[in-house]
Amino acid sequence: MIESRSPSDWISALDAVHMLSPALGGDVAAKSTLVSRLTDGVLPGRASTIIEEADIGKLDFDDFEWGERRSPYKHDEQIGRGYVRVAKDDSNALEVPADFMQSSEGWVLDTSEISWPDGLFIARRPARLRSMIAKNIVPGKLCRRAVGGLELRKMDVLQIIGGNGSMSQQAGPRPKKAGGRPRVSSWDDWVAELVAMIHEDGVPPSTTAPALIGRVRERLADRGKPYPEDETVMRVTYAVINRFRELVDNR
Repeated sequence: MIESRSPSDWISALDAVHMLSPALGGDVAAKSTLVSRLTDGVLPGRASTIIEEADIGKLDFDDFEWGERRSPYKHDEQIGRGYVRVAKDDSNALEVPADFMQSSEGWVLDTSEISWPDGLFIARRPARLRSMIAKNIVPGKLCRRAVGGLELRKMDVLQIIGGNGSMSQQAGPRPKKAGGRPRVSSWDDWVAELVAMIHEDGVPPSTTAPALIGRVRERLADRGKPYPEDETVMRVTYAVINRFRELVDNR
């Protein structure tokens, strides 16, 4: 449980967007900035529901009763079991650590699933399983972290724009540092196969990132090509799917 000195200390995710929007040039930029802060691991919060579990089935926050319990979803041979935590009321809101959806820890926040009015955010990464495969990552098996009713400290949001409604030098999505992991040799083949598959088959509007990753994996296997880890390709896969959805919505 996270204590609140005053109800006015906290604002909903949507109110945070509206607070940043005038200084950052609109809701789109404000949302992008907040997502960047969440995935950078520098923006803590509180929520009515926090979940960590195997990425199986559809999340339905209305089905949960208050309290803490083990998640019913678990991959075979998964290391550990997830949890579901639900706050009894607003005065018992649950702490959301700043690194809960941190991208440097492998978590990918799917922006197409965000519900700003509900404060609903879902991030995924490959599940760690008991396996002989390197790094204990099995292709196609994901785990997820989700929060519902996310609220942020008003002070933290104001600091993004300098605390007085003016543009802060640090406002907006943060530039990525140079360097990073070296590109794996199988990355070029993966990108080429993705482009070839889209050219031949297109991308169904309802497809998911795991399904698209699986299709590319099968095509590479048929050609006898190596395949990069799901963790390596997940972020670009979500970006591809989200861009296709935007194109479909704008038709």
